[in-house]
Parts: sequence; C-alpha cells; structure tokens
Amino acid sequence: MTMGTDRGNRGNRAAGTTMLVSEVMTPGPATVGADALVRDVRERILACGGGAVPVVDGDQRPIGVVTATDLFEGLPPDLPVRAAMSRRVLAVEAGATVAEAARLMRRERLHHRGITRRGVIVGILSSFDLLVVLERLVGEDGLPPLQPGGDLSPQVPAYG
Repeated sequence: MTMGTDRGNRGNRAAGTTMLVSEVMTPGPATVGADALVRDVRERILACGGGAVPVVDGDQRPIGVVTATDLFEGLPPDLPVRAAMSRRVLAVEAGATVAEAARLMRRERLHHRGITRRGVIVGILSSFDLLVVLERLVGEDGLPPLQPGGDLSPQVPAYG
C-alpha cells in the first residue's frame, strides 16, 4: 500500500491556455494490491481523506479501483479487495487535457479517474480536483459566475 501526497498548488493558469491533467491531479495516490484486506484499505482511505484507491499489480499498473462507497457498505473486514473492486479500469494519460478528462468523467458518471504515464499509475483526478480548477478560473480570472441556462447547460444534465 502506498500513501497519497499533498495536492499542492493546482489550477493556476492564464486564461486561454490548455491545462493538462498532470497539473491538477493528486500525484502519488494511495494504491493497494488486490490481496489487501478491506479493513486495511478502509483505514487508508480515512487517513488520506480520498474517495477512491486504485488497485494495482506489482508494476503499479491499474487493475481496478475501490471507492469509499464500496468499502463502507458492510463488507467483511477480512475480505480481499479483489472481491470488492471494480475491474473496469478507466484511466487517462497524464498528458491529456483537463477538458478531455472532465468530459470522460461526466460521460461515464465517475467521480474519480486514475492517471497513468505509460500505463503506470501516477495520480488520481477527482471531481473535487475539477472544482478547484473551476473555482480558480472563476475567482482569479474574473470570469462571471456560471448562470443557469448559460453555455454549459446543454452539456450538463438537469437535476431537480
């Protein structure tokens, strides 16, 4: 099991420039092997404050993901993570744009996406990371707040 690192200063970018996933992801995320026990991964998630942990093989290549929701739904503490993880690995390369990653996350309705470099896990991108980007763009670049019915409304499903 590895521990995640500090998120640092993310999302600061001049208007009109392309922002890469590697600039806003949480680098060095906590990872676990498939044989880790649910109890240990629960403790790791609580310690890191994250919402998902990539499950990796011996070469740090993602083979699945386990979320806090998965872990806290009454699973036996001695259950290996391989029995609780999602085997659907949806990673994006660190050199992808934030817009590309956000689009994929929205389409798949995911709150977390593993970030890889040449197939090896190097970070994790969460919906909260994307909110940091939005917050900084709106706050630091002087953009007006998004309004209902604005340019994004056709792309974002309506709730309520």
